[in-house]
Amino acid sequence: NHSGVRVEARDRISGQVLDVATTDPDGRYSFWVPPGSYLIVAMRDGFSTAQLSVEVRAGLSLSDINFTLRRLQ
Repeated sequence: NHSGVRVEARDRISGQVLDVATTDPDGRYSFWVPPGSYLIVAMRDGFSTAQLSVEVRAGLSLSDINFTLRRLQ
């Protein structure tokens, strides 16, 4: 079960959270953001936080942005 992971799209310059999603049991999530530079952050209690910088371009979509969160000791 990969559900319950909070995934945020943050503006890379200001750090403002523009959209939030929570993963489903298969680990899927989605959100809509305007073109720009983003930091995608995945977090869940008891696990490490993961992040990735992405560039969203007008007229294009991104898919398959995957994370591995490691359980904290």
